[in-house]
Amino acid sequence: MAADGSQQTQQTTDPGSDRKPVWSPDGRRLAFMSDRDGDFDIYVMDSDGDNLVQLTNDPASDFNPTWSPDGRLLAFNSDRMDADFEIYAVSATGGAPVRLTTSAGVDSVAAFSPNGRWIAFESSRTGNADVFLMRPDGSDQHNVAADPAADLNPSWSPSGGRLAFTSDRDGTQDIWVISSRGGGARNLTRNPADDRNASWSPDGRQIAFASNRDGDFEIFSMRANGKDPTQLTHNTATDSIPDWQRLRRPGR
Repeated sequence: MAADGSQQTQQTTDPGSDRKPVWSPDGRRLAFMSDRDGDFDIYVMDSDGDNLVQLTNDPASDFNPTWSPDGRLLAFNSDRMDADFEIYAVSATGGAPVRLTTSAGVDSVAAFSPNGRWIAFESSRTGNADVFLMRPDGSDQHNVAADPAADLNPSWSPSGGRLAFTSDRDGTQDIWVISSRGGGARNLTRNPADDRNASWSPDGRQIAFASNRDGDFEIFSMRANGKDPTQLTHNTATDSIPDWQRLRRPGR
């Protein structure tokens, strides 16, 4: 859909479940997870739905794809090697995935920094979910959130200086921001409903998110300081996990 909520267009029509769409850096392709072959794998297609390619093919579950800034890699999480989820990276043209994390907890929902030097992800290795950073080769893994509450779904600001994430540290799920070095945590939504799945606009001035404040989950946008929330979708279905991209031209 357009950033004002107009031009909502269905891009996939498979009877399977297609979830977590993410734009390629050039705005020409979408990666997503789908169980259309019986289990969840990572797929890539053109932004108009053409040229569908199955990128992973494993009997385990492959979730939550994210692109590297140069469009050459996709990171995702999978339970293919052990009982919990770890972060993997694979070439955007396919091939054997490389395992990046080996912790005893669940590592998931990775996000590359705009300069490609870091990957943010959520991890339960501390006993509760926290936001961690690591290098794209899996080195230098460290906790930047470190709070007893559950901190989930990290999203980089376009400048790379901040991370938005979902947290229940005030009792309900809200959208929070912290410095990408850790510290300075601030609640942007402060709503009794659940707000989750933050996604920055390309200019860093707005954040899209999902909220059930009207009774079911819809897509909202707000200024990056939390002001002026605006509801963009209005229906009885569940609308969630937005991803924001500036396209070169509509539909391409």
